[in-house]
Amino acid sequence: MGKKWKKQLSLGIAASLCLTMVFSAFPPQSAKAAEAEVKTSFTDMSEAHWANKFVSKLALLQVINGYQDGSFKPNQEVSQQDVLLMAIKMMGIDAEAEVEGIAYSIPLFVKDYAREEVYLALKKGLIQVGEEQSLLEDGEEWGTKGASREWVARVLVRALTQEEPIAQVNLNERFGDADEVSAWALPYVKRAVELGLLNGKDGQIAPQMNVTRAEMATLFNQLEPLLEQSLEDVREGRVVSLSGQKIQLQMDGGEVKSYNLHDEVKFFDVDQNKEQISADQIGLYDKVYVIIRHDEVYYVEHLEEAQLNTTEGKFVQLNTDEMNLTLLVDGQYRVFKLSAATTVIDTEENGLNLSNLVPSSKLRVSQNPYEEGNKVVSIDVLEVPVNKTAKGTFESLENDQLNARNLESNETESFDLSEEIRYTYGEKTIEAAQLQSGDLVEYVIVNSVVTAVKLIDPVVPLLETFEGTYIGSEYDAKLGAYFVSLRSENNKPVAYYTDKNIKVQLEGKDKAELNDLISQDRVQVTINEKEDIVAIQILNRSVESKIQQKVLYYNEENGKLLLDSSDTLFVVGPETDITAYGVPIQRSNAGNYLVENKKIDIIYSGNQLMEINITNSYAGTVQKVDTSRKEIQVLGKDGHLHTFKWSSYLVVDLIGSSSATINNVKIGDEVTVILDSNQQFATRVEMSAKKVYTLTGVTPSSSRLEWKDEKGTNTTKYIASNIKITNASGQTITLGELKKDDRLIAFYQGSTLKELRRADGYLGYITSVDTVNSKIQLMTYSGTSVTLTVPSGASLASGDRVEVVKDSFTVAHIMKLESETRTFWKYIGGTTNELHVKKKSVSDQDYIFKLNDDVVFTKDGQLTQVTALKENDKVTLYFYQGELIEVKIS
Repeated sequence: MGKKWKKQLSLGIAASLCLTMVFSAFPPQSAKAAEAEVKTSFTDMSEAHWANKFVSKLALLQVINGYQDGSFKPNQEVSQQDVLLMAIKMMGIDAEAEVEGIAYSIPLFVKDYAREEVYLALKKGLIQVGEEQSLLEDGEEWGTKGASREWVARVLVRALTQEEPIAQVNLNERFGDADEVSAWALPYVKRAVELGLLNGKDGQIAPQMNVTRAEMATLFNQLEPLLEQSLEDVREGRVVSLSGQKIQLQMDGGEVKSYNLHDEVKFFDVDQNKEQISADQIGLYDKVYVIIRHDEVYYVEHLEEAQLNTTEGKFVQLNTDEMNLTLLVDGQYRVFKLSAATTVIDTEENGLNLSNLVPSSKLRVSQNPYEEGNKVVSIDVLEVPVNKTAKGTFESLENDQLNARNLESNETESFDLSEEIRYTYGEKTIEAAQLQSGDLVEYVIVNSVVTAVKLIDPVVPLLETFEGTYIGSEYDAKLGAYFVSLRSENNKPVAYYTDKNIKVQLEGKDKAELNDLISQDRVQVTINEKEDIVAIQILNRSVESKIQQKVLYYNEENGKLLLDSSDTLFVVGPETDITAYGVPIQRSNAGNYLVENKKIDIIYSGNQLMEINITNSYAGTVQKVDTSRKEIQVLGKDGHLHTFKWSSYLVVDLIGSSSATINNVKIGDEVTVILDSNQQFATRVEMSAKKVYTLTGVTPSSSRLEWKDEKGTNTTKYIASNIKITNASGQTITLGELKKDDRLIAFYQGSTLKELRRADGYLGYITSVDTVNSKIQLMTYSGTSVTLTVPSGASLASGDRVEVVKDSFTVAHIMKLESETRTFWKYIGGTTNELHVKKKSVSDQDYIFKLNDDVVFTKDGQLTQVTALKENDKVTLYFYQGELIEVKIS
């Protein structure tokens, strides 16, 4: 056996052993019977047994046998005579014992079946009579005496060499019981440890412990690669082929030999001591160890993987006449020699004919360094060049690669980018940076390289923006679009049609239109891939507003308007919207309203008047109230501060209050200030308010609603046609769409109802409060957990019982439920269905509560049943709109 293999095997096995030492023998199955029968499995040895591999191997080598009943008895201790019997067989010298004859005398007690081997062991120096006799106790029989671990260590070391062993191992550093090693055994134990034959377990070497049969099998397995002479049935080589029936091995000299595999052949790995491996885990030219019996292989042990020389490159050419393969490797052409046995595996790990290799495929060739010529053993196709046009969802451009999810396969695929790749959208060339994740693209692949990417449907519209000067526009009725004339930055005339959803931006105006553009306006224009204008932003002017501007002069013929607060001569044009007290006014009739000293509110851009509003009503948020100066300051909807004075008479209108005064008006309140007919003094402040109601009845035919407020007070209300009714999202609905039990938010201006909005109502208890993000987690009485955004600074805590009413825009109402703590007395079920609590006093009449279907019972934050109540329990009763809604059991 080669030196390289000896080192490999001893190190590999040593690493896997624990307490092993040696193992014992196998009586009365005759040698001839053992030779005739090949047995590797035993009834008391499962494949999961830690020594299964070693027992199978040593049984095949005929070093050990099982018992006639089919067992092996792995835990049975081994006698000294059986250790020697096995050692002689392991050394491959058992034939010498057979020819010695029986004309010898052994001064030790040995049973007949082992006499020849023990005699040969004495002759070979494995044991010495004097040593053995000195170790016997009174009445002990030498041959049947159990073999201790230290005794076995001496036998095995002597099997390797007759020289006095020298070892540098410090047993005390490795084993806590090193002092228990006998003085006569110490050099042998140290050498056995050094060779990896003897190992400890849990820091103990246990020198006096007798070895078992399983341990003996393991030990001899470790001894085998250290012996100079290989056993007759053992072969080593590199796998040339391995099929279901045969294995071909290349021996050290290069000769290839073929062997039949037995039907029950076992495969193991040198580094695994228990489980078998499968044949397909052994690769081409891997090194193996096999045991042959009766011309068949029963045991295969994988020793090491083949170290094949591998090269990757792009397939260029195949010359079958000369059996050459040319690859492009790192920019250089390299030629590889093929053999008749060269195999080709495609990307799906299926066999492939050499002639079916596709040019430009990425290949990996593996060459055999173990035979002359370094020929190619195998070719793996790593990647076949792709040539296709595909559609997919663009994901990214990274490391000079396109990543896209193919629409057909729904899998992401990546391809290198050509240096001359072209990106297009429609008829235009675009930049790679304009592609967005999620875009629908079409990509062209030539030899696995992307040569073109066509943007089909962008996630975000692909737009082009430029600045220019607006000239004018005309409406094209056939196309339903405007034709806009412009001058580009280089003063070149250009024209585009508008998109149907064109947006015009004019600072200060929320809903600007194309008509707001004035010739010579400086603009920024955005066009889409169809070259339609989707947006125009006016750059040179903005929209401003002023209120209570006094008219000095208005010319009805040319629309010129002069105000006392500005030298600008404003123009009232065809697009100017004019309203008087909420009623639209025609421009032709504007002179009747724009009279001298009349105060007006204006919205303008440059000298162009966009809106004129004649009003005595101003809405906004109160910023300041000065009762001494009789002034109220309001931040208007236009974003400007406006100050109004009031005379001695000022009405404050607040829903639900008949005696409100200016003292009820606080900073931050939303109000509408009404001026007198001369637009000089405030005569009325209407305070905005929101109320929450629950509908109890709807009569669409008479436009009437019945509702109750948070206190349970019922009201019947006629709903005028000018009152706006919306759903929670703000969309207009009819009165007939409202239903009983709907929650309504009523918007009041003063005591006048302006709008009713159907809202979402949530009734329950708070389970958590997120003050940072102004959110609460609410468990409703219906058992649903919801997360709600609440006003910043709201005084809420976990455990609060609340009603939250909100629409899609804001929380309109948060009310903590009224509660009282009582002591439970009894529950009366059936049709009575009443909860009785104990009276607070003799005169207490509020101790009986009717339980309707909506009442819930809770305990420790969980819903429960009325049956959970016991007399004298403390309960907290929560009320909603005057009715009991929850009973919390403490």
